[in-house]
Amino acid sequence: FPYVGGHGTIRYPITIPLALSFLCFGGNEVALALPSLLYMMGAIAIVYHLVHKTEGQTATLIAILCVITVPLFMVQGSIANVDMPELFFQLGSIAFFMKGLQEERPAKLFFAAGAMAGLGFLTRETSVFIALFYAVLFFAGYQKSRWHYLWIAVGFMAIWTVELIYLGVMTGDPFYRINI
Repeated sequence: FPYVGGHGTIRYPITIPLALSFLCFGGNEVALALPSLLYMMGAIAIVYHLVHKTEGQTATLIAILCVITVPLFMVQGSIANVDMPELFFQLGSIAFFMKGLQEERPAKLFFAAGAMAGLGFLTRETSVFIALFYAVLFFAGYQKSRWHYLWIAVGFMAIWTVELIYLGVMTGDPFYRINI
């Protein structure tokens, strides 16, 4: 520390948990797989929460079984990769957004949805496309005032701004992630 990294290693929501796992458990296969496994378990918990709240116990059991029996899901959850963290952050963003739709004052939940989307973006840049989903809902005025949707953008920008400042200080190029 301070560490910037290059292409692939600049994905801090992956590299920081991996570094902490190695620090705590040593340089072994279990420590390498642990962050992805935890992200996978978090994604399953989010699916559980989303389905259980709206569809009940039986649908939740079916949804969880459908998720955990997909071979690729289990493989990706057992190796260090970008997919599980990205899935976790994007599902988390959607969960906060959906909860915010149920609230009269969704600012905190929409901010959290944006922050989760921002962490997804730091995981893999193509995660920025969730912003298109939120933009469509913003322009449609879906269920909430357009002003409420701006909290999603604020949450996203709060996360990204921290990275822009860090990269600007460390490399002289705040857009280092994009330029590499």
